[in-house]
Amino acid sequence: MQNAEQIEYWNEQAGPRWVALQERTDAMLEPLGREALDVAAPARGESVLDVGCGRGVALGPLADRGFEAHGMEMSEAAACGADPRATICIA
Repeated sequence: MQNAEQIEYWNEQAGPRWVALQERTDAMLEPLGREALDVAAPARGESVLDVGCGRGVALGPLADRGFEAHGMEMSEAAACGADPRATICIA
């Protein structure tokens, strides 16, 4: 799929579906994100980029721990209500 097709897909189909399941999905993915951070062991002050970050649920706690927290999201619907502690770019 070309990028324009992906953007259309995520804005018109997948993004709204993701939002409908947001709470369930966040609860399911949160432990995996914690484990990934433990393995990556970034140092305080480093930048973290979450590609496909949705609302940036994983980024807010990172910002609280002293990281520069950035996210990229294709779906405006999925990024709606993003965590204000993170910088999220809709691409």
